[in-house]
Amino acid sequence: MTTALHNTTLELRDRLMLMGVPLPFALKRRDPKEPGRRKKEKTEQAIQAAFERYFARQKREIRQALMRVSPERKTMFGYDVDYYLSHMDDVWDNEDFIAKLARILVAASANGIDIFADLMPLQIDYTLVNEAAARWALKYAGNLVGDIDSTTKKALRGVISDFVRTPGMTIGDIVGRLPYNESRSLMIATTETTKTYAMAERMAGEALQKEYPDVEVIKTWFTNNDDRVCPICGPLHMAEVLLKETFPGGYEQPPAHVRCRCWMSTTTRLE
Repeated sequence: MTTALHNTTLELRDRLMLMGVPLPFALKRRDPKEPGRRKKEKTEQAIQAAFERYFARQKREIRQALMRVSPERKTMFGYDVDYYLSHMDDVWDNEDFIAKLARILVAASANGIDIFADLMPLQIDYTLVNEAAARWALKYAGNLVGDIDSTTKKALRGVISDFVRTPGMTIGDIVGRLPYNESRSLMIATTETTKTYAMAERMAGEALQKEYPDVEVIKTWFTNNDDRVCPICGPLHMAEVLLKETFPGGYEQPPAHVRCRCWMSTTTRLE
């Protein structure tokens, strides 16, 4: 998609939202008032595309592993679940993907710090903040992929367990039940974009507070105030606390849940 066409599509989605036309979650945009809206949407797109490719590779390699064990493409009795899973070690080779995801998150955290700095009247040197945010992103990428792979393995074990116990079940049936859909990639992208930008803003705010200890730094929670606001986030809209305090419900920052599109604004009480 060309840049001009992409921008036109985004504008059309905004107009439909203003007209009150119901849109599926995949077409929802972030709040027009949200700082760095387009940068965050680009991050979402990059994360979603990365996970779609990652999941496609895993799905392909799981199919190939199953076909090596069961060349007739149906249950072979006498093999248990662990026997099938033992042939799938290569599926979980994720070092290259972690590095790719880390690059996206490092860039997003740097964008988040830039957004904060542009809106903050008080200025500091954010070099060390960027370094700290990059270290966080590198570590977090590895933990995130590990957690997602763990969830996938549990789902795969359940499906193969059914395969082993069900006469007539085929490899195609297994592959069709694997958790590799576009919705999952979008869920991850939305959640992790929200988290990365909020974390970057929080780290920048903490650095500012350290530089100006006598200045009160505050943070405010904002929701996408539309029909998708959930019962958890709705009451948090416009909640304001000191930077080191937690929001109602014990949240330090967005996201409050999976697929949360909320955002946080960090400011000072200075005029």
